[in-house]
Amino acid sequence: MSTCNTVRNEKGGKDLLLKVCKEIEVDITATETNVQSTAHGLEVGDLVRFPTLDTLNDVTVMQLYFVVEVPDADQFRISATPGGTPIAFDPGVTALTIEVFTTLGGLRSSSFSFSAEAIDVTNHGSNQWTQILDGAGLKSVEVSGEGVYTSAANYRLMESNAIAQLLTCMAFLDTVSGRIYAGCFKITGIEASAEYDGEASYSLSASSADEITIYQAA
Repeated sequence: MSTCNTVRNEKGGKDLLLKVCKEIEVDITATETNVQSTAHGLEVGDLVRFPTLDTLNDVTVMQLYFVVEVPDADQFRISATPGGTPIAFDPGVTALTIEVFTTLGGLRSSSFSFSAEAIDVTNHGSNQWTQILDGAGLKSVEVSGEGVYTSAANYRLMESNAIAQLLTCMAFLDTVSGRIYAGCFKITGIEASAEYDGEASYSLSASSADEITIYQAA
């Protein structure tokens, strides 16, 4: 019997997680792997980013790190890779405000559209061929999808931002490929629905409002 189809590597409809950004205060103490933050609310697999470093030399500014261990409600540990060894911080005590991305829910169906405007520089010397300026033009990302949300608090945050027309920083994590798309978006549509005796689902559409950074988790 052929074994070609026994391992399924195709991307399924529940492989994309949507994570929402918020800021929290943390303390990093001498030679510790624990990051201290009261009632941080983080889970293994959530993402952490350091907008500033102060005297901290063990991480890179604006790089995404993974929560790999949660000893208790007030401490967590991070790594540069999913499931990797927790980072041991150098001696010293540093208090920082960091960005954390916690899960809103999965996206059962989703669409990413990357766009770039073309700048036409066709002229008399173009020999009747259209010429496009290399490396120039406005770039944008449009995203839409629907799925089941697991965090009512994160959904309410997204809803409030949409009503107030505030930008929302989000990260989309492909759990199969390890690819992460992170950046600020303008929510152009959000909707929640639920059936009797069924799960609460949501739909979302958003447009990028700044640079979108693409990370590749090892």
